[in-house]
Amino acid sequence: MSWDKSGDPRILRRWFGDMEVKKHIYTMGIAGEIFMKNLKDKGVITGSRCDECEVIFVPPRSFCEYCFSELTVYEELEPKGYIETFTIVYEDYHGERLEKPLIIALIALPNAVGGIIHYIREVEPEDVYIDMEVEAVLKPRDERAGNLSDILYFKPT
Repeated sequence: MSWDKSGDPRILRRWFGDMEVKKHIYTMGIAGEIFMKNLKDKGVITGSRCDECEVIFVPPRSFCEYCFSELTVYEELEPKGYIETFTIVYEDYHGERLEKPLIIALIALPNAVGGIIHYIREVEPEDVYIDMEVEAVLKPRDERAGNLSDILYFKPT
């Protein structure tokens, strides 16, 4: 079953059946493909650099959000950063108490705009703090598939 807006935000239309998404191919775009390929092959986080604004974007973008220049320069960054903000999850999707709370954080990389949202492990929830330095723990190279789950989690440095 699928839903569609009718134009009036208070009314939804629905229809039964399958949406034909299997015949379409969706990509991450050039910047996303470079990010995932470098994560898989080199174990690095890639950002796109705007020479006009002197800004590095992570994840990389195709255009600068400040000056709208096309971004064609990519920089490989160490998979290290710091916690910009975080939350602690105590319950699963069904409202059941988790055996061990999950820590989810926005990881900012030095000198970059943006960040990566991921799990924080190898630290107790009460010991996590804003600006904590963390580094990515990656899957072994031969197990990486070229997606964000190639980063298992981040841990304190």
